[in-house]
Amino acid sequence: MLIYCFLNNLKNRLSFKNLDYLATLHQRKITALKKIKQTLLEKMFPLEGSNIPSIRFAGFTYAWELKRFGEILNKITRKGYTELPQLTAS
Repeated sequence: MLIYCFLNNLKNRLSFKNLDYLATLHQRKITALKKIKQTLLEKMFPLEGSNIPSIRFAGFTYAWELKRFGEILNKITRKGYTELPQLTAS
């Protein structure tokens, strides 16, 4: 009986050690993926003083333009424009 308990405890400890190891591996993978994400996001936007980012999606070849918010959207304060898509902010 004592040998059975010892073997059972050893098996449990090895299982938990294996789970800790797997959790560590997954945490390292998450950290690496976050670094890749951060790097890609930095390269998707042009550096200060430039208007072309380092990497681009296929089909986007023009230089970036700086526009004011009002140049892109029309502000409508009256109600009754049901045919227009709505963008709201609070």
